[in-house]
Amino acid sequence: MALKVEPGDILAFRHNTKHAAFGGGGRRRMFTINCCERVADDRIDMLKKDMEALSRFRVERAYGEKLVATASPQRMIHLEQLMANDGHLAALSAKHRAEASEPARG
Repeated sequence: MALKVEPGDILAFRHNTKHAAFGGGGRRRMFTINCCERVADDRIDMLKKDMEALSRFRVERAYGEKLVATASPQRMIHLEQLMANDGHLAALSAKHRAEASEPARG
């Protein structure tokens, strides 16, 4: 199903939904926010497996330095679980760099 959207519209969907964007001009801007639930301790292995998908974008940590550096204690509560479990991303991203000429685009 194609959705007609206008500048300023907000779209929210699960990552499992197949999605794409077409027809943007040279001045097209997009801001993406990815959200995930805090998982129970017995699901940490699943969380780490899900994070592996970030390596195809050559992401080495769950969050960028600026986001972490500017996080208040209240925001840090929401960041801490992924930060504590993203240690495997750097090696996976390095492997992707060695195997692919450029990062994934979507």
